[in-house]
Amino acid sequence: MKKCFVSLDFTCDRSESFLQACKHPGFGSYHCHDPGLAAVKCAVPSSYLKTLKHQLEGDGIVRLRGSPYPWQGRVEVYHEGSWYKVCDHHWDNKDANVVCRELGYGTALEVITHARDYFGQGFTQILLSELDCTGTENNLKQCSHPGYFVYSNCGHIDNAGLRCHAPRIRYPPVRLTGGTSSEGRVELKVRGSTKWGTICADGWDLSAGMVICRQLGLGFARHVSYNSRYEYPRGDVRLMKLRCAGWEESLDKCRKGLFQSTVISKCRRGVALLTCSDRLPDLIPDFMAIESSLNGTSHQPLQVTELSGLACAYEENCLSTSADQYFQLGRIDNAYQMMNIRRKLIRFTVNIFNFGTDDFRPVAARSSWQWHTCHNHYHSFENFAQYDILDMSGNEIAEGHKASFCLEDVRCVTGGTKFYRCRSHNQGISVNCIDTYKYSIDCQWIDITGVPYGNYVLKVKINPEHLGPEMDYNNNVVKCNFEYHSNVFFPERGQLSKVKCSIAG
Repeated sequence: MKKCFVSLDFTCDRSESFLQACKHPGFGSYHCHDPGLAAVKCAVPSSYLKTLKHQLEGDGIVRLRGSPYPWQGRVEVYHEGSWYKVCDHHWDNKDANVVCRELGYGTALEVITHARDYFGQGFTQILLSELDCTGTENNLKQCSHPGYFVYSNCGHIDNAGLRCHAPRIRYPPVRLTGGTSSEGRVELKVRGSTKWGTICADGWDLSAGMVICRQLGLGFARHVSYNSRYEYPRGDVRLMKLRCAGWEESLDKCRKGLFQSTVISKCRRGVALLTCSDRLPDLIPDFMAIESSLNGTSHQPLQVTELSGLACAYEENCLSTSADQYFQLGRIDNAYQMMNIRRKLIRFTVNIFNFGTDDFRPVAARSSWQWHTCHNHYHSFENFAQYDILDMSGNEIAEGHKASFCLEDVRCVTGGTKFYRCRSHNQGISVNCIDTYKYSIDCQWIDITGVPYGNYVLKVKINPEHLGPEMDYNNNVVKCNFEYHSNVFFPERGQLSKVKCSIAG
């Protein structure tokens, strides 16, 4: 007969974070027969490995953002078609337990206030404040609260966040070697062997790096490269054609070629190198500024311009392809002809916030930036933003390309300090600061020459190729529905109306 310290009667109501928090008459020493011992078997739910993908896609009515791990982050709640934040006033363990249980994690490990410092602040409004949950509710909306959008003295710094208890899962062995604890050559253990093999860097990108950093518990992927200063034995390259979406829990969930038991000799770029970090920027375009400028609040968004003034814009690929015939085939013989060829443009302003936890800086080294004599500036990103006009079926109608000619801190919100200035050749966007591309800047438009009247969608995507590392790529897109129709007073120009913009994600 075993002697054990137990309580004879636990009464739990699901609000507790651990067993000792349940009601019980106390602990004592008892003689227990084996059949009387309590036992439990835990299992990882089948939905667990899908959780991060669901978080990114916004599946359900609650999600956690700003973290590489699905079980922690800034709390956001879905309400009437949009996502909103939760104020951390009165935010406690019972409130957090409701969220963790809804996401399939059971209970909260840690309650986090001022979550902006850990997970960034995002760009959504505050929906709920002063929550008073019992801990047994199925979702936060069922908790007692003063009402939607009812809060006082609660700013973006006062975001509610949390960390849930997460199951420990054994993943296929992976490691970083040849560098530091958070950077180096990526290696995987060869199946059925004590040997380790490397990953071929052909197709190696940040999405795959995000998965590996997450699997290792090292946060986000900050930088991916190949060979560099880390020596490697070429004969140990074992994995090629690795393709990850970025949300997978571990490397074995990515689409990839089979892990080879024999060496791979055809690897052009060398082996994969990776740097991980727990802090990254998060770029978010301001959909309200775009909507305001398309509505003509500060300027006329539609403009008819002579081709003679767009030679630089053509050089930087800002005109639609229908302009190629004039520049490439030499059809323009003199300035008079150029004055009689007109292009129709939609001009708009874009504010880009960095609401992450680290500065956004060009990936390319300063020495490799491209100097453009036409506009007398350096390009640190060749495709920092992509502007498209789509029809209502999603087909591309007109395209505009915007290079990053001058990333700088135009203004900052609370918690941000200006640091980057274009004139000092020091490009970037600081945490909690904003870079602004005004409608008056060259290429800050889309060429819609030849587009017929109708209903369309303007799509603005920041960092479209994911060349710069970010905490969250799902808030980089703004879509604006609008109607393009005739204008009695300005028939050549036309008119925009019924403009409505939102962040697509």
